[in-house]
Amino acid sequence: MYDFGYLKEITDHDQELMQQVVDEFLLLCEESTAAFSHASSAQDPALLYNFAHKIKPNLVMLGVPKSLVQEVVYLEASGKAATWTEELQARIEQVISLLQVLRRELASATL
Repeated sequence: MYDFGYLKEITDHDQELMQQVVDEFLLLCEESTAAFSHASSAQDPALLYNFAHKIKPNLVMLGVPKSLVQEVVYLEASGKAATWTEELQARIEQVISLLQVLRRELASATL
């Protein structure tokens, strides 16, 4: 569910730096899933936008599937537009689930 190719390129294959980036992402991922969950239950578009915007470049850097990045872009746009629909609720739950899987995989990844 990830590809370290781009991360290796931008860190010049520096294992220590790559591990630091992954560790920071793991924290951001945990923080983001909690924020998305809260945003969903509170129907808080500003919180949704802020965390979608914050995590998006990290997902790209870690080479996650474009489908996940596109879902986060959708959350970001919906939060910015302050629109709330049942579809948005479902997509938030889907992103939370995918981020949890990604977090588990990255926690045990070998760089």
